[in-house]
Amino acid sequence: MVFRSTMVFLLMLLLGLVWSGCSRKESAQKTAPPSNGQVDLVALNQLLRKYVMWKKQIPMDMNDLVTSGFVSSLPPPPAGKTFVITVQPFGYEVKLMDQ
Repeated sequence: MVFRSTMVFLLMLLLGLVWSGCSRKESAQKTAPPSNGQVDLVALNQLLRKYVMWKKQIPMDMNDLVTSGFVSSLPPPPAGKTFVITVQPFGYEVKLMDQ
């Protein structure tokens, strides 16, 4: 019985180490806009979720991802638009809003 609980503990410890050992560098890749000139909001929302998991907080704006060193740059929004992070009761997301 002691052996089994020790094995479960070691397995949980190993899984925790693997999970926490995931480097932010793999998620800190430069996000490029799609070739058709549209901004990929799905990719930006995925990037935002990874940032929140890394920092344990929602950024004030998308520029915080760059200033924190999480990504090297963000794609420019279309003319007359800006990126806005909206916080809802069950989550958050990046949207394009008129300036």
